[in-house]
Amino acid sequence: MTRQLLALGRRQMLEIQPVDINHVVSGMDRLLRHTLGEDIELVTVLGERLPRVTGDAGYLEQVILNLAVNARDAMRKGGKLSIVTSRVPEQREVHLRHAGEKPDDFVLLSVRDTGHGMTPEVQRQAMDPFFTTKEKGEGSGLGLAVVYGIVKQFGGHVELESAPETGTEVRVFLRVSAEQNPLEAVTDAGPSPHGTETVLVVEDEELVRMFIVRILSGAGYRVWEAANGVEALERYESRIHSVDLLFTDMVMPQMGGRDLVRRFRGTRPELKVLYTTGFAHEAVSGTDRAGAPDPILLKPSTQETVLQKVREILDHR
Repeated sequence: MTRQLLALGRRQMLEIQPVDINHVVSGMDRLLRHTLGEDIELVTVLGERLPRVTGDAGYLEQVILNLAVNARDAMRKGGKLSIVTSRVPEQREVHLRHAGEKPDDFVLLSVRDTGHGMTPEVQRQAMDPFFTTKEKGEGSGLGLAVVYGIVKQFGGHVELESAPETGTEVRVFLRVSAEQNPLEAVTDAGPSPHGTETVLVVEDEELVRMFIVRILSGAGYRVWEAANGVEALERYESRIHSVDLLFTDMVMPQMGGRDLVRRFRGTRPELKVLYTTGFAHEAVSGTDRAGAPDPILLKPSTQETVLQKVREILDHR
């Protein structure tokens, strides 16, 4: 609590230096899964070749943990928490403090939940340390206020987007460090696996779906997409014989991945499938036509891992 209050007051001694935000996020995976519990799926998508940001690794961990705890408290009946790092799109409107700042000056850390969301009134007060929606005994309620205080010290910005019953997304804009280690520049490790087959991607988390579609399209695949199992059936059931691989999340609203596979295989038993999930205990998936388990890809996964797994499945048999 003392550390959080100091962060809020912007008076603590910080070790500000170039920080690899992807390293910070990936290093917290076990802690975050323990914090969230078994009923909340954690999905992490790490951007490729991100520059280092200005910050303190310990306090950036505090930022992520505070946002995760807030999200957990908003998903009492379970849900999904997505943590995504990326460059800021050129068209993205950023609330910049100083004239001349541009999207390239920042790396975006997005934390999104599927919880109960906030009303406009609550959003307006969410960064206020004297405001809380928590009941007595449920914690300090300083989560977002501390995040705001820490990020501002690093020269960054925080945006909040939420609506009742639709969840909340907190976007943290971290300033790119002027000091980039040239020895850590990413080298070309050779061409990534590629192909021209048709892949149907079914994923309810939009940011994750966009990530998968982008990397598969970039590798030459023809990619169709749907946000859930019901949409996939409505749009593609009549064209399932044109699909070479079904790439589907296991846990989705309305219709999950297993049920979707059963429906599609009723028409096309030989359909190849790749499941993805953020739940480690979902390790046992369905089976293919030969009775062998369908492969499953645990989230988070790197671009290279996704491409290699897709190519491996398409080349099998």
